[in-house]
Amino acid sequence: MIVQVVILDLPYNVRCDYTYSVPPDLCGRDLVGCRVEVPFSRQRKYGVVISSADDADAPEGIRLASVLRVIDDKPLLSEELLSLGKWISEFYVSSMSESLSLILPSTHDRYRKKPKTRSEKDRGLSSQGPCGGNKTKTNAEITFNDEQQKAFDKIAECVAAEDFRMLYLRGVTGSGKTEVLMRAARKAVDEGHSVLYLVPEIALTNQLRKTASELFSDDEMAVVHSNVSQKMRTDIFERCKAGEVKMVLGTRSSAFSPLRDLKMIIVDEEQDQSYKGEHSPRFHVRQVVQKRAQMNRSSLEFVSLPPS
Repeated sequence: MIVQVVILDLPYNVRCDYTYSVPPDLCGRDLVGCRVEVPFSRQRKYGVVISSADDADAPEGIRLASVLRVIDDKPLLSEELLSLGKWISEFYVSSMSESLSLILPSTHDRYRKKPKTRSEKDRGLSSQGPCGGNKTKTNAEITFNDEQQKAFDKIAECVAAEDFRMLYLRGVTGSGKTEVLMRAARKAVDEGHSVLYLVPEIALTNQLRKTASELFSDDEMAVVHSNVSQKMRTDIFERCKAGEVKMVLGTRSSAFSPLRDLKMIIVDEEQDQSYKGEHSPRFHVRQVVQKRAQMNRSSLEFVSLPPS
């Protein structure tokens, strides 16, 4: 068995992957999406397996170096996120290493085993207190006006279609659009889906969190932004993969959260320039989440007063 590996953390930009052989004791495992340790230029480097093949497909006349160690018991990156990383690399003309670094949890101890226990703070709750405990209100407890009800019904219809749909929600401050979106998100979660809610600034996550606390419990929701600790972000990543987190509220970096059955993506204040990355690959959240929505056959809601 052979695998194609993207080497991470190289000091230079390399737009290629490398072929390694797999030791016999690892040949029965699904290694695609796993992190591995491999020999590279007289050093040991870490990388991500992006594909595998039989020995018959190995290049002839070349002695391949062997994978030294597999870091993960199960694939860390899903097929969707690997495909997204490849698309980012091609669309923004960057290396696959750079694009995967966007998706992987940003942590210095990413190659160590994760602790099995976590505190309340580790679950994505800041020092401002819990998101709302286990008390949540139902959609039956809110009354919309005609325009709000029309918007809510349209969003719910698009989510239920389980196909790629793109909507634009325009509303001035105080029009109730946030309440409509939160209630639609709650409905999507109640139907077994997950939701990604993006905002351009960290301050907005704190504001929206208060509204979300009426609908989502601490265990259902996670908040992701640059002020969240590296350990906490790794824990949230694992909880999203496990299907424990049903809604992620966050800034630009949360666009890569590995949510299961992602069927609703909201981009609030979509015209804001904060959604554009400052370093290579200089991705734009609008384009990345549109690709994710297409891959997941999800409903995508853009929200703002002045459209981009």
